[in-house]
Amino acid sequence: MDKLQINVQIKYGTLICGVILTIVAMAAYWKLGDAASTGILIMTLMQIFGFGIAITALIYTAMNLHLSIEHQTQTVLLNRRKMANEMITRWTSSEMRQYTTKVRQFWQDNKDTSYEAQAESVMADPCLYMSVTAVLDFFEQIALAIRFELADEKLLHDGYTDALKKYWTRFRPLIMRLREEAKSDGILCELESLARKWDLIPSNKRVEPTS
Repeated sequence: MDKLQINVQIKYGTLICGVILTIVAMAAYWKLGDAASTGILIMTLMQIFGFGIAITALIYTAMNLHLSIEHQTQTVLLNRRKMANEMITRWTSSEMRQYTTKVRQFWQDNKDTSYEAQAESVMADPCLYMSVTAVLDFFEQIALAIRFELADEKLLHDGYTDALKKYWTRFRPLIMRLREEAKSDGILCELESLARKWDLIPSNKRVEPTS
């Protein structure tokens, strides 16, 4: 039995107990009360009943509000996990594997080449450029999902820390080149912000995005 079901049982249990206690209080007062007249006794009993119902209703309303907030919180958390799992699944899709395989092959073929020279090679090869930017855009989408709290950050952090660090480090010169050509620091700025948030960028390599 999960926490929500337990709280629902507590809520209805509280309502039932409130009604029972009100009835018991009325019965006890009827039996033991020393009111001077039947009219006063009836009015007093009605007041006790009304007070008991009011308190029960207040508690019931508070429990409803608490359960509603808790349900919404659980729904948000489930949706974030779902989004993170969808991104993890997309990373292993055949299309993304084609891109990452091409990029890894490029790294292997150019392991002794500077990252600046690699950026030039990527810019000169449309097919390679498409593969690299597709992967970088994937990380940009992850960063946006985390920024707007749409995906579970812990799941994505555990799954992509190493990959994000590798892609940012090796393709930073390319990203800087793209920003220079577009005259905008906003290109892939969410990817950079996420890498900074996860402490993947040395302090002397950080570039603040423009507002």
